[in-house]
Amino acid sequence: MNLAVDHLEEGQTRTHSARFDLPEVQLFADLSGDRNPLHLHPSTGRRSRFSGNIVHGALTASLISAALAKFGTHNSVVVFLDQHLDFLKPVSFGEMLTGVAEIVVDLGGGAYSCDVRVVTENGDRVIAGDATILLDPLAEAGE
Repeated sequence: MNLAVDHLEEGQTRTHSARFDLPEVQLFADLSGDRNPLHLHPSTGRRSRFSGNIVHGALTASLISAALAKFGTHNSVVVFLDQHLDFLKPVSFGEMLTGVAEIVVDLGGGAYSCDVRVVTENGDRVIAGDATILLDPLAEAGE
């Protein structure tokens, strides 16, 4: 079995962008079971400190997972080992967001420490943190 490990370089980045509106937020609520009225009910959103409904933090953070997955290649997949996130600002429906993952330390053995964040189209950070991933080699097809 050939399990050659691809190598990532410090400073390499991957991104994934999306815009979340009510249909995506509703679908996430259905899938996750998180039906917090702050995300779903207009009257609750208006009466909250945010003056409107906001996107689930976990849905926003999923852009980081999508960006990290893009470090995988045809020979390897990304395995999520660890993550710490700070939720800095609320996200309103319809904002264009980009999840960014940057390799900051090669930990050896295919593991990497990453700087991760989600930013708005204006460059405002709404989530910041770090993650550890493993670039896991795949067996050759047919093995």
